[in-house]
Amino acid sequence: MTELVLAICLLGLITFAVMIIWRALHTSKTLLLTILPIFILTMIGTYWYFGGWSLFIGYNKKQLHEQQTQALLAKFKNPLDLAQKLQQQLNDTPASARGWYLLGRLYMSQNDLHKAQRAFAQAMHLKPKNVIYTVSYLQSNWELNGQKFSTPMRAKLNDLLRHHSSRTNDVLALLALDCYTNRRYQQAINIWQKLLQKLPPNSATALGLHKAIAKARIMLHMDKIS
Repeated sequence: MTELVLAICLLGLITFAVMIIWRALHTSKTLLLTILPIFILTMIGTYWYFGGWSLFIGYNKKQLHEQQTQALLAKFKNPLDLAQKLQQQLNDTPASARGWYLLGRLYMSQNDLHKAQRAFAQAMHLKPKNVIYTVSYLQSNWELNGQKFSTPMRAKLNDLLRHHSSRTNDVLALLALDCYTNRRYQQAINIWQKLLQKLPPNSATALGLHKAIAKARIMLHMDKIS
């Protein structure tokens, strides 16, 4: 809104200056030579002022956003305090799928699995095609189910793999975890190796997967000799 007002003022200034110059052209050359440099300098100054003002507004907005974010983090040092505040906001605006998802992540970080599951379920209900929300919901179910997938949940994961190829990493990671915790080590190794092909070789995630594969191979070997 401020930039619009400034633009209107600039247009008015240009119109006024043009009228003065037009009048000078019909009166005296001396007046024209006096006014024209002033007009040019005014236009240059106005241009830089408006440009600087626009940048200043943008910078201030960015700074304000960062300050508000830092203030929010400082205010809610305990994740549960932030979760309660977010829950209150969602009671007023329950149609925010992302809000419910973030609430679920907060509860997961505090190992409050039942509340996390309910929050993820609400996010998934609002946006059933969002893979991240669905995977998070399934993960909370997996935790609550003793780190095991029921047949319907495993079918849901396989359905995600078929229809959302762009987000298969999230689904595969969860499937591999399910395989490992249920002693299906070779299946877990196969999935992790598939994930490795999609990652930068020296990334932290890739190194973590290499360690997981090595551990799974040890467990697989121990199963074979026992």
